[in-house]
Parts: sequence; C-alpha cells; structure tokens
Amino acid sequence: MTAGALGVAGFAALRPARLDAVDHDLRALWEVAARDGQRVTRVQTMSVVALCETEAHARRAEPALAAAASAHGARTILATWGPGSADSAEIVAEVALHPSLTAAAVPAGEAVRLHARGAAREFLPSAIGRLLGPDLPVAVWWVGDLPDHDVLFDRVARDADTCIFDSGEMDLRDLPRLAALAARDERRYALQDFSWLRLASWQELVARFFDPPECTPVLSSLERIVVRFQPRPVDPEPVSNPAALFVGWLAARLGLRLARWERGADGAVEAQLRSTTGAGLGPRVRFEPLARGAVAPGGLQDVRLEAGTACFHVERSEDDPSVLCWSSAGARYEVAPQCVRLEESLVRDEAKTLPRLLERPIRDPNLEQSLAAAAALIASIAPAAPLAPPAPGLTRGAPGA
Repeated sequence: MTAGALGVAGFAALRPARLDAVDHDLRALWEVAARDGQRVTRVQTMSVVALCETEAHARRAEPALAAAASAHGARTILATWGPGSADSAEIVAEVALHPSLTAAAVPAGEAVRLHARGAAREFLPSAIGRLLGPDLPVAVWWVGDLPDHDVLFDRVARDADTCIFDSGEMDLRDLPRLAALAARDERRYALQDFSWLRLASWQELVARFFDPPECTPVLSSLERIVVRFQPRPVDPEPVSNPAALFVGWLAARLGLRLARWERGADGAVEAQLRSTTGAGLGPRVRFEPLARGAVAPGGLQDVRLEAGTACFHVERSEDDPSVLCWSSAGARYEVAPQCVRLEESLVRDEAKTLPRLLERPIRDPNLEQSLAAAAALIASIAPAAPLAPPAPGLTRGAPGA
C-alpha cells in the first residue's frame, strides 16, 4: 500500500509499527490529527479484513477498504504474504488513518497493513485476531479466486460475522465450496458475494415480467431458458459462475432441480430440470458462451425465457454493455422493448460495492438457497480440484503419504 493511496494528510501516510504496538501507534496518529487543528472523534464500528495473495490484489483492495472506512468508520486490516528465508520469517506491520473521502484532512478510520514473510504466514490468523476491535462486527474478504487446499481463510473466518467473496472470479468447482460455507451450522456468519450484487439487476428485470397476474401462470409452463455469458479468454468453462448462480436463483424460486445434462453439437451444454416435488420435467436450460463487448469474464450477456409462443428477454446492449434492455412478446401481457443503464450490472468496482455489502451484515436466505441450487446444478460437470501437494518430506505414493 502506498502513502498516496491513503491521501496526503499527515496522519495518512503508512508508517512502520511493531506488531505488538499497532494500537498504541494508531492512538498516536489520532492525536497527531487532533493537534493539526481538526475536530476528530475516534470511531470504530467494525473491522474489515482483506486477505490478498498478490500485490495486484492488494492494490485492488486499497481503494475499497478506504471507501469502507470512510462510509462506516472501520478499522481495515490488509494482509499479504510472500517468500522468506529461515532468518526472515516474520510479520511486519504498517499503520495509518484513512482520510474521509469527502474531506481528505479529516480521518475516518484506521488502516493496518500486515505482510508475512515465509513461514510466518502460519501466524497471520492469530496476529489479525489480536487486532480486531472487541465486541465489534468482523468482515473477512478474500480478494480474488479462493485457492484449493488452503486453510488460511477458514482460520481467519473463525472470528467473522460476514465473509465476502466474488464468485465471478472463481472456478466453477468453487460454487459447491461457497454453498458449503453458507450452510455451516457452527458458524452462522453472513455470506456476501460481489457477483450476486451484480446479478440483482438481471433478477429484478426478469421478475418484473411476472408481476402482472395474467403472466404469473406462465412460470409453471416454462419450456426453455437460454443464458449467454462472457467466456474466459483462458481455460474457458462450459458454464460461468454468474450464469450458474442466476439459474440457481430461478431453480430455487420455482422449485426445480437438475434431471440430467446434455451437450449439443456446437459444444454448448444444456440442463434438463425437473420439479422438486416429482411433478414431471421442467424447462431445459441452455448455456451459451458469447464473447462481446467490455464485459468481465463470466458476466451475463443475454437471458431468454420461453413458454409456448411467449418469450421474455433481457440482454445487454451491443453498443453499451452497461445498458440492459428487456422486452416480452407473445405473452398475455407484453412489454415493449425498453432499456436502462445499470452500471452495477457490469463494473467490478469494489470501492463502490464493498461499503454496500457491509451495510447489513446479516444472512441472505435468497443467496444461500440460490448457491445451494447452483452447486447442485453444476456438481457433475465442474472440473475436480487438483490434488493437494504432498506434505514436506513426503513423496506421493510413499508409505504413510
């Protein structure tokens, strides 16, 4: 983290601190701000922890944490790690105060930066735990794709009230893992997902089709659903996580589950759904990759629901991918084509969305049910996780390995 990322006020430049003196040094920074003539009140309403595998992830997290601190008066803890030698296994700390985004000379929250070198990564969870505000909500954000065979997140999340991810950045096999996290009984923390927030506009526009009483019965007679999504440029998957999560939402709301998967001649996959009550087959869902425009990999491009001659359609504008257009035809209640600009449906801007995710740190049953339905949907087609690396000193296949 650079001093410039936190502003230019005297209290806002990161400075080294001993790990056991972080709180003392933060109090000193508040005193410096007060001596500078500012009317300041030290406020801490929550702790927000960002776990970053790389410096690129840390640079992404910095403005989002600053926005969260400005909006909520939070203490933020950004943790990174990297290689080290036997002589340099340590955790180094830096501290600063976040300036208010509306008045840079006024502090709005506390910033702690931790970097673990070498084997000291093992001690990050305990170091973070000692820096959390007592009796205050804790949010833990894993920035980027959650890695396989790594328990760091699980150890830090033991103290969490809210866990934050972006499922759109993860592999398809990670959806069942997120669903399992949401379903744990021993730690009922709230699960928040940046990708779920971006799907809200699509969900709302699709739901609007069926608000009129004359269209509601169509939901029970859907025959075909087509979901098009932006493919990954490297290692593309047959279904993107946002596409699976959107269909999981539909399945959870309509009482549907997977009957079987089929693959078309063009390589696109189709899922045959059936009623969870055993009342027969439901609609077929076709997932099609469609590379078009400046849309993040995995993002939705087009959703079409068909029932007989009725068709309900939501798609991105080809001219401006932040514009969503929707229409219906052949239905009892038709909707003429109309469009609306919805930036949140496109942009991965954590600085705008992280403060929103922190506003109500409570469980979202709709998200949890949709995650469970999506995980069940893709379980048989998601690639398996790679094998865990052998433990140090062991050779795969050797006795006791």
